[in-house]
Amino acid sequence: MFIIWDKLFGTFAEEDEEPRYGLTRQLESHSFLWQHFHYLVELGYAVALTPGLAGKVKLIFGRPADFDPAFRARAEKGLLVIFTTYFFFPHPTIVLVLSLLTFMSLAGFTSLQRQYLRRLYGGH
Repeated sequence: MFIIWDKLFGTFAEEDEEPRYGLTRQLESHSFLWQHFHYLVELGYAVALTPGLAGKVKLIFGRPADFDPAFRARAEKGLLVIFTTYFFFPHPTIVLVLSLLTFMSLAGFTSLQRQYLRRLYGGH
Protein backbone atom coordinates (compact mmCIF):
# COMPACT_ATOMS: atom_id res chain seq x y z
CA MET A 1 0.00 0.00 0.00
CA PHE A 2 0.93 3.66 -0.29
CA ILE A 3 2.25 4.47 3.20
CA ILE A 4 4.36 7.57 2.61
CA TRP A 5 2.09 9.78 4.75
CA ASP A 6 2.15 7.29 7.62
CA LYS A 7 5.93 7.17 7.49
CA LEU A 8 6.16 10.97 7.21
CA PHE A 9 3.95 11.67 10.23
CA GLY A 10 5.06 8.67 12.29
CA THR A 11 1.63 7.03 12.32
CA PHE A 12 2.64 3.82 10.56
CA ALA A 13 1.55 0.63 12.31
CA GLU A 14 1.97 -2.93 11.05
CA GLU A 15 -1.35 -4.62 10.29
CA ASP A 16 -2.22 -7.43 12.68
CA GLU A 17 -4.83 -9.21 10.62
CA GLU A 18 -5.32 -9.78 6.93
CA PRO A 19 -8.05 -7.49 5.54
CA ARG A 20 -11.06 -9.11 3.91
CA TYR A 21 -12.43 -7.49 0.79
CA GLY A 22 -15.60 -8.11 -1.15
CA LEU A 23 -19.27 -8.65 -0.55
CA THR A 24 -20.76 -10.13 2.60
CA ARG A 25 -23.11 -12.23 0.48
CA GLN A 26 -23.13 -13.16 -3.20
CA LEU A 27 -25.44 -11.11 -5.42
CA GLU A 28 -28.28 -12.86 -7.23
CA SER A 29 -27.72 -10.97 -10.48
CA HIS A 30 -24.93 -10.22 -12.92
CA SER A 31 -26.49 -6.88 -13.86
CA PHE A 32 -23.84 -4.17 -13.73
CA LEU A 33 -26.46 -1.68 -12.54
CA TRP A 34 -27.44 -3.91 -9.65
CA GLN A 35 -23.79 -4.54 -8.79
CA HIS A 36 -23.11 -0.81 -8.58
CA PHE A 37 -26.27 0.39 -6.88
CA HIS A 38 -27.46 -2.54 -4.74
CA TYR A 39 -26.11 -1.03 -1.53
CA LEU A 40 -27.97 2.24 -2.04
CA VAL A 41 -31.20 0.35 -2.76
CA GLU A 42 -30.70 -1.84 0.31
CA LEU A 43 -29.94 1.23 2.40
CA GLY A 44 -33.13 2.88 1.15
CA TYR A 45 -35.17 -0.18 2.12
CA ALA A 46 -33.51 -0.31 5.51
CA VAL A 47 -34.08 3.39 6.20
CA ALA A 48 -37.72 3.12 5.18
CA LEU A 49 -38.29 0.15 7.49
CA THR A 50 -36.28 1.42 10.47
CA PRO A 51 -38.40 3.21 13.09
CA GLY A 52 -37.31 6.52 14.59
CA LEU A 53 -35.04 9.27 13.33
CA ALA A 54 -32.10 8.21 15.50
CA GLY A 55 -32.21 4.69 14.08
CA LYS A 56 -32.31 6.00 10.51
CA VAL A 57 -29.37 8.35 11.08
CA LYS A 58 -27.37 5.58 12.74
CA LEU A 59 -28.14 3.30 9.81
CA ILE A 60 -27.06 5.87 7.22
CA PHE A 61 -23.89 7.05 8.97
CA GLY A 62 -23.02 3.84 10.80
CA ARG A 63 -20.59 1.10 9.89
CA PRO A 64 -21.42 -1.25 7.01
CA ALA A 65 -20.82 -4.17 9.37
CA ASP A 66 -23.85 -3.06 11.42
CA PHE A 67 -26.11 -3.26 8.36
CA ASP A 68 -28.54 -6.18 8.43
CA PRO A 69 -27.89 -8.36 5.34
CA ALA A 70 -31.53 -9.47 5.35
CA PHE A 71 -32.42 -6.22 3.60
CA ARG A 72 -30.57 -7.48 0.50
CA ALA A 73 -33.06 -10.31 0.08
CA ARG A 74 -35.96 -7.85 0.27
CA ALA A 75 -34.32 -5.44 -2.16
CA GLU A 76 -33.41 -8.20 -4.60
CA LYS A 77 -36.91 -9.60 -4.46
CA GLY A 78 -38.50 -6.21 -5.13
CA LEU A 79 -36.17 -4.30 -7.41
CA LEU A 80 -33.93 -6.86 -9.04
CA VAL A 81 -36.59 -7.57 -11.64
CA ILE A 82 -36.73 -3.88 -12.52
CA PHE A 83 -32.95 -3.53 -12.72
CA THR A 84 -32.50 -6.63 -14.85
CA THR A 85 -35.41 -6.24 -17.25
CA TYR A 86 -36.39 -2.59 -17.51
CA PHE A 87 -32.91 -1.18 -17.98
CA PHE A 88 -31.80 -3.84 -20.42
CA PHE A 89 -35.08 -4.27 -22.31
CA PRO A 90 -37.02 -0.99 -22.08
CA HIS A 91 -40.30 -0.52 -23.86
CA PRO A 92 -39.84 0.59 -27.51
CA THR A 93 -41.80 3.81 -26.85
CA ILE A 94 -39.36 4.76 -24.11
CA VAL A 95 -36.43 4.11 -26.43
CA LEU A 96 -38.03 6.32 -29.08
CA VAL A 97 -38.78 9.15 -26.65
CA LEU A 98 -35.29 9.06 -25.13
CA SER A 99 -33.72 8.98 -28.59
CA LEU A 100 -35.75 12.01 -29.67
CA LEU A 101 -34.85 13.90 -26.49
CA THR A 102 -31.18 13.12 -27.02
CA PHE A 103 -31.30 14.23 -30.63
CA MET A 104 -33.16 17.45 -29.77
CA SER A 105 -30.78 18.32 -26.93
CA LEU A 106 -27.77 17.73 -29.16
CA ALA A 107 -29.30 19.86 -31.92
CA GLY A 108 -30.07 22.62 -29.41
CA PHE A 109 -26.58 22.47 -27.96
CA THR A 110 -25.06 22.69 -31.44
CA SER A 111 -27.20 25.72 -32.22
CA LEU A 112 -26.18 27.43 -28.96
CA GLN A 113 -22.55 26.62 -29.60
CA ARG A 114 -22.79 28.09 -33.11
CA GLN A 115 -24.35 31.30 -31.74
CA TYR A 116 -21.68 31.58 -29.06
CA LEU A 117 -18.86 31.16 -31.55
CA ARG A 118 -20.42 33.75 -33.88
CA ARG A 119 -20.59 36.28 -31.04
CA LEU A 120 -17.08 35.46 -29.89
CA TYR A 121 -15.30 35.51 -33.23
CA GLY A 122 -17.80 37.35 -35.44
CA GLY A 123 -18.70 36.04 -38.81
CA HIS A 124 -21.75 35.10 -40.76
